[in-house]
Amino acid sequence: MWMNSKSMFNFRLISLKLFVLVMLLSVGCEKYVRWNLPVKADLALAVFSVSNDTIIVKGDILNEGYGELTQLGLIVAKGNDFLHADTLYPDSFTNKTAYFKVVDFELSSYYELKFYVVGEAGFSCSKTIALNTPNPIGAPEVHTLAPNETTINSTRLYGNVSNQGAQIVTERGFCWSTSPNPTTSNSFIIVGSGLGYFDVKVESLSPNTLYYVRAYAANAIATSYGEQLTVETSNLGQLNFGDSVFGGLFFYYLQPGDEGYVSGEIHGLVAATEDQGVGSSWGCPGSIVSTTPSIGAGLSNSQQIVLNCADPVFAAKTCIDLSLNGYTDWYLPSYEELRKMRQNLLLNGLGNFFPSWYWSSHQFSGATAGSVNFNTNQTEVGNFPKEYTYRVRAIRMF
Repeated sequence: MWMNSKSMFNFRLISLKLFVLVMLLSVGCEKYVRWNLPVKADLALAVFSVSNDTIIVKGDILNEGYGELTQLGLIVAKGNDFLHADTLYPDSFTNKTAYFKVVDFELSSYYELKFYVVGEAGFSCSKTIALNTPNPIGAPEVHTLAPNETTINSTRLYGNVSNQGAQIVTERGFCWSTSPNPTTSNSFIIVGSGLGYFDVKVESLSPNTLYYVRAYAANAIATSYGEQLTVETSNLGQLNFGDSVFGGLFFYYLQPGDEGYVSGEIHGLVAATEDQGVGSSWGCPGSIVSTTPSIGAGLSNSQQIVLNCADPVFAAKTCIDLSLNGYTDWYLPSYEELRKMRQNLLLNGLGNFFPSWYWSSHQFSGATAGSVNFNTNQTEVGNFPKEYTYRVRAIRMF
């Protein structure tokens, strides 16, 4: 439809009015319309002074934000338990600075603090600060230093006893827990006595887990604790070949199709850290034992060999009877498991293997069984008489 000149003029006038209205609302009408959220207060918090019975904390209001402030306070949580925290109100407040006196606290403990205000813009709080309360008078002075060499199930902890206190330090060490403020009532390890630096490797931790750790030192007066630090173990799915885990050296993750593979779960194989003796026969020549060469079959192979062989000593029995690093479920690897061990450990310079043949748990006939050569300058695989004496390296599945 065509517009006449008057209609066109009216259309342009309406468009201009709409444009001006939009501009006024967006940039010139804050007095009547608030488009942005109100600016909240900007706060800072710091420990002002510390003694064995009183801790003074200083909260600063760097910017009040929008509107008036109606309330301010300090949140004090033991550990990081803010659900059961205490709230304190200032003992003094001048020039936008509040001072809080904290008196109801436990010695040798870890706390987290937040400074907050409430105003027209809502609730604002400072960044959380950590507070390690003093040790008892006369107790040792001990510090927790940064952990290192953390793996899937281990870490190395470091500490320093810088002052023995009023008595000599008779015990020092580390304690840890999955909750804040670990003490010797939780997991702990003793690392000698006296002054100075000390460290220890802590093992048997859980994968992908956050731990709270503290050094401790004890004399005849009291037990002191150092600063609380955290350490997080690696994810089970992030292992490197040769990592020391689950009693051995990691060398393989189970894949779909492997015996023992479970969808959505992480399982794998580790090798013992050393050979089981200088060598052994495969055992029971002439006997037919049902075995398979595939990955995941080593345990069932070994169990079948032990069940059907009456010889006093042979390769599979040596592995089945093995108790090593807290584990008793070792076995002689299958043919393909042994090849993976060679590929992922030996060829990466790991495992401390001898350049020799190693027995697998798979037999080719009543007279012969499979073996893998860990001498990289020779043929990789072979099929040899069961009477031969070859080296043995046990494995287990996690």
